[in-house]
Amino acid sequence: MTPLPLSATIARQPILRRWLALHTAACGVILAAVALVQGGSLTAAGVLLVLLLATSVFALVVPSTTFTLHVAPVILGVDMAVAIVVLAPSGAPAMLAAVYLGVLIPFVTQSRAATAAYLGLTTVMLLAAVAIGGATTTTAIVAITVLPVMWGLGGFVRVVWEQAGEQERELDRLSRLDPLTGLRNRRALDERLTYELARHTETARAMSVVVLDLNGFKAVNDDLGHQAGDDLLCAVADALEGAVRDQDTVGRQGGDEFCVIAPETGPEEARVLTGKIRAALAAVEADGAGIGAALGAATFPDDATGAEALIAVADARQRADKPSPRACDDGDATRWRAAPRRTARGRSRA
Repeated sequence: MTPLPLSATIARQPILRRWLALHTAACGVILAAVALVQGGSLTAAGVLLVLLLATSVFALVVPSTTFTLHVAPVILGVDMAVAIVVLAPSGAPAMLAAVYLGVLIPFVTQSRAATAAYLGLTTVMLLAAVAIGGATTTTAIVAITVLPVMWGLGGFVRVVWEQAGEQERELDRLSRLDPLTGLRNRRALDERLTYELARHTETARAMSVVVLDLNGFKAVNDDLGHQAGDDLLCAVADALEGAVRDQDTVGRQGGDEFCVIAPETGPEEARVLTGKIRAALAAVEADGAGIGAALGAATFPDDATGAEALIAVADARQRADKPSPRACDDGDATRWRAAPRRTARGRSRA
């Protein structure tokens, strides 16, 4: 399902619905009073009042869906046209609602073309109502003034919401990336694993996860500093992405812990993938020596069917694969020579 744009999401908020309902009801009372003051019939005033109160109830009661969001400005445009005809020949006060529609319409449309179409429909309704009601000089002047303002506001708000939507999407993307390596972070991994488990449950296909952490990483930080540790993590991230397939997802869970989500992968394929990862990590040199890592794999549905259980099985196998702390301490960590640092800012991961 395509998500609603930011503007439409805001338009669904209850406080805005209540405000729209109150505003429309107030307009109904005011325009009915104007009709009576101008010498209009009680029936005409009643028509305006009932029409706008009904619109107010619609905005307040009907559930906010994509359909109602799109219908709302059309209904308000019809209300405006009827009010112009009822208040004729002095329908200028009702035209001011067109300014309000210029702001409302961009909230419910997802493209500039749709915004222009709605504004065009409103323009046609306004001009038709003016023609039917009989335009005075004052009414014509107001129409000529209001229409450019409506279009200008509509275009301005459309551009503002497009920029806000782009920033929202970029922030959402960044919130799912590890800032150091550019890999997916824990949040993105959890979301991907949940999605893949649901998909593989429907298709009854196997999938696997591989978890790993580095041996002797603490020694790198302690002996050579955190800069060297960061460089090592970035190098490991590059190695992992080079070892997996295009459909696999690589992420950093935190610290020196990484995870690979491998769709359409059974136990045998998982063993092959684990071997490729080991080989890739061995090519990451610590001053000529390979980097050690403990790996553990688990397969759905053979090992577990839930996300937490699947990760728990892989974690247990990863701990069993880890060498003793003494072996880690005596390893080659202190021989690591830091390569030029590559942070997420300089990486091209999506």
